Amino acid sequence: MAEYYIGEIRMFAGLKPPSGWVFCDGTTLPISGNEALFTLLGTVYGGDGRVNFMLPKMNGRVPLGTGHGTNLSTYTLGQAVGAESVALTNATMPTHNHPLQASTGPGTSRAPGPDLTFATIPSPFVPYTNPPAGAATTDDDFASVAISVSGGGAPHSNLMPVLGINYIIALRGIFPSG
Repeated sequence: MAEYYIGEIRMFAGLKPPSGWVFCDGTTLPISGNEALFTLLGTVYGGDGRVNFMLPKMNGRVPLGTGHGTNLSTYTLGQAVGAESVALTNATMPTHNHPLQASTGPGTSRAPGPDLTFATIPSPFVPYTNPPAGAATTDDDFASVAISVSGGGAPHSNLMPVLGINYIIALRGIFPSG
């Protein structure tokens, strides 16, 4: 490989890392013999900081830039977030409603469709109309209407399409300065 920095991480499609590189798999390394890499990583990814430190664990993870973007959350170096599956519950759903506009006035069409009123039908049925959105009705002939809860709260996949690939980190190389 061309020149590279100690601690540089690259994607790698091979089964075995090249010489001087190791997989980003959360391995615990001794500080002794890896002082330069420890100086860069510290215990951000784990370890006791006295005799060992840990490499980043990229298995099953997608990298994310640190810091704060406009209208985005802030992420720190080594912070792991996210879940492969999530369960939607009433508490996690945004507030929303499904208004129903109805009236006892005469209908205008026998075919259903948007912005149409229901057609008049023989007694004992009561015809309904669809007044403009926001129009109030004083009709008291309506029974209470409720939309039932849907779903069972079971987790569903939260993953974008992904391809498994290895991440490797350089144990040796140029020490970054500046």
